[in-house]
Amino acid sequence: MGKNSVIEKAPIYFGGEYEKLWFIGGDDEYKDHKRYEFDDNIMEALVAIGIGENRCPTEAQWTEFCIVNAVVVALTGQTTIIVPKNISLSDLEKYSWGKLWDILKNFPQDRETKKMYKKFSIEFICSIMRIFIISHHAVDGPGRLYNQSYFITRWTNWDHYPDWFNDKVGNVRLKHLQRGREVFLSFSKEIQESIKLISGFIPPILKEVNLAIKK
Repeated sequence: MGKNSVIEKAPIYFGGEYEKLWFIGGDDEYKDHKRYEFDDNIMEALVAIGIGENRCPTEAQWTEFCIVNAVVVALTGQTTIIVPKNISLSDLEKYSWGKLWDILKNFPQDRETKKMYKKFSIEFICSIMRIFIISHHAVDGPGRLYNQSYFITRWTNWDHYPDWFNDKVGNVRLKHLQRGREVFLSFSKEIQESIKLISGFIPPILKEVNLAIKK
């Protein structure tokens, strides 16, 4: 993974007035809150509709990899998934975000000229990008700085998604499946169709990844 790889080209979001990306911009607290709520609901729905009761990786980075690749497949139709071997979880997160950035970094412009990008609304893709972009976090001073996506933060927080962490593969807790199905129904028809399109590719990718990480 050299300097010319998609990993090195994909940005880390540090925040700040001069570092706004097209899918993040804005400093209005109300709008920021609504975006946060929307992104959380999109993630819940993708997990509930896409993963459902299927077995999935308990490590957030591997589940993130599965969903990101489902987004890429939904856009490109390229179903061959290369599962990285002997990769750290940190590098895996960078790898997944790099793939997403590589294909969607110019989405607003590409949507005007490329048919495949018309499958999704700008609102939906903005949320996907915010969920998976690696962001800079500072906790209790400079000794605890780290970079992490919203997806990974939510997957592993106190209200974590996996039902247990004692194996590499497990299930999503039922409370998250129930909530995800509920919020899915609250979305517009267009967003529901987007979630269903991506979700259809998630189960076979899960199977492939589950086998790879269990070896």
